[in-house]
Amino acid sequence: LFYPEGSMSIFTDTSNKKLSRSVALIAIISSMKKINYKNWWQDAFIRGRYPLVELTSDKIWRAKTKKQVQFLLKTLKLPQGAKILDLACGAGRHSIALARHGYKVTGLDISPVYLAHAKKMSDGIKNSITWIHRDMRRMPFKNSFDAALNLFTSFGYFPKASDDLLVLRRIYRALKQDG
Repeated sequence: LFYPEGSMSIFTDTSNKKLSRSVALIAIISSMKKINYKNWWQDAFIRGRYPLVELTSDKIWRAKTKKQVQFLLKTLKLPQGAKILDLACGAGRHSIALARHGYKVTGLDISPVYLAHAKKMSDGIKNSITWIHRDMRRMPFKNSFDAALNLFTSFGYFPKASDDLLVLRRIYRALKQDG
């Protein structure tokens, strides 16, 4: 979906507590501009019109992030200082949490809007996180990471399946031998 600029203020406006999320969603949909559905993700993510920052700042999302990171830590069992690629990192919620656990994280995203927010939120832990503005199809990494993550809903948006396959090949190339 495409969210016009400012439309997410409906969710964060505390002066109107009676407005439910379903009514807010109807308001957003009714105010949508005409978009190119083939490349909808460009409007949503590159231009930052999908309300990722607002959504992930929510108390419920913060709790989800904490649980997701605990699951990753338990499942991956990476040593402290391991290098992690957070592909399509968005506003950086997982990257920041992982860096706080002692990992060296590279967050890569196509959206300068989301990356600006991620940089702001990670201000105190800069040495553990590198933020890169780039299309995931053009990742330059080779044998660099112990793990690569692609979380939320960040895969399968390209119009051609060959682009998705290219991303998978780039992820494989970015991982160390035992990554």
